[in-house]
Amino acid sequence: MTDMFSRDPGDPPQFEAANVNEVERVAAKELPRRLRGVFCGCREVMVMAASALLPTFVTAMDGPAAPTGHPPAMRLLTEALPGRAAPQQPAFADLQLPISPESAMRRVQSVPLSLFIADHRLAVVAAPVPDQPGLMIRAPGHVSAMADLFEWIWHRVPEPVADLDALDRRRTAVLAGLAEGLTDAAVANRLRLTERTVRRDVSALMHRAGVASRFQLGAHAQSLGWLGGAPPGEG
Repeated sequence: MTDMFSRDPGDPPQFEAANVNEVERVAAKELPRRLRGVFCGCREVMVMAASALLPTFVTAMDGPAAPTGHPPAMRLLTEALPGRAAPQQPAFADLQLPISPESAMRRVQSVPLSLFIADHRLAVVAAPVPDQPGLMIRAPGHVSAMADLFEWIWHRVPEPVADLDALDRRRTAVLAGLAEGLTDAAVANRLRLTERTVRRDVSALMHRAGVASRFQLGAHAQSLGWLGGAPPGEG
């Protein structure tokens, strides 16, 4: 499988030939049920939805809690409602979805398509208008290319202050786990994240600290008091 983070940013998405079992046409009336089944069993979700299709996705995700009891972390890209200031735009609390506190929402003027990606292994692409069939895609190359598109848009949208607060809390928890000597897998299991998310957070923390290794990151975090308490020599 091609890892989207192993390619250079300038490389084009790598598509692989998909067989008939890796791309499935799903009738519109079946889409919410199929989405709900995927949503209840995953740990990390990317959702990009046009305003007209967001209710379909919300209906699909507003189901019973995950079997593990741990709701998934979601990143949601949706279209801003025209004529409304930022405080008047819908928030996660308004959607009332069973998602983890680490979830975040960003708004753009328009999205190129509506899709749902679960754990970087399965993607559901909705038709441009409601009541039309969608596609459920398992082909790794296709899913990776769609995740690339989501990430490209996500990182070009400013982070709301509330999102930054939640992100900083998560990254502090990741840093604390690393300080205890935990592996990425152990940190991911503790925080109910994917290993990919943990690696992404560690990379972001290293970039913020201006260091090139995890050892340097730990020393830098301790010196700045990132792990709680005052830096050495203060207090």
